[in-house]
Amino acid sequence: MARGRDQIDLVCEEWARQRRQLLGLREPALASEYLGAVRSTLGGKRGVAARSKGRVEQFFPEVYPRGDASVVNTAFHRMTPSLQDIMDVHYAVELPRDKKLRAELMGISRNVYWDRVSRAKCFINGALAIVESVRT
Repeated sequence: MARGRDQIDLVCEEWARQRRQLLGLREPALASEYLGAVRSTLGGKRGVAARSKGRVEQFFPEVYPRGDASVVNTAFHRMTPSLQDIMDVHYAVELPRDKKLRAELMGISRNVYWDRVSRAKCFINGALAIVESVRT
């Protein structure tokens, strides 16, 4: 059963790029992006300011750019755990690519899997609609 990608999918995929980095599913380009200043005593601490060559660098572990990805992240943290799980599995996890296999690995049927994806997308759509109504 093929399902087309809509605008909600595109926004959730934008959110998932940052989520993968937070979950450690994607290596950062530089060690300093993940650890802080590499040669600093504070370098091992995440989210702590560290001095590097006279300037202060701060690293925040969960930063979403303003816009729709930020709204998705806020809505994600207000979802029930089962919907959070389906968001992570459907959007953030890249392998296996076969959605049928993902449902089996979660121990649920394909119908339940797609029902949860649909409910999560409705939740995100509602959050985006609220933000859009406030903007206008």
